[in-house]
Amino acid sequence: TSNTKLDQGTSYGTAGQKVIRIAPSIDYVINNRVSVKFYFEQNRSIPKISNSFPITNTRAGLQVRVSLTQ
Repeated sequence: TSNTKLDQGTSYGTAGQKVIRIAPSIDYVINNRVSVKFYFEQNRSIPKISNSFPITNTRAGLQVRVSLTQ
């Protein structure tokens, strides 16, 4: 969203944000019963106005799956 000053011909932002999301993951099968997943996720919100703060959320981890069936 932007407002424009008609007498000056300038516009400035009044609302809005830019959102960036990165979420790669790696799946690795060790054998037919065990698999491993490495993951990383980052969400970043960058506001267009100066009275709001940028927000960054990050998750990372390791997931191990073990199958108990034959």
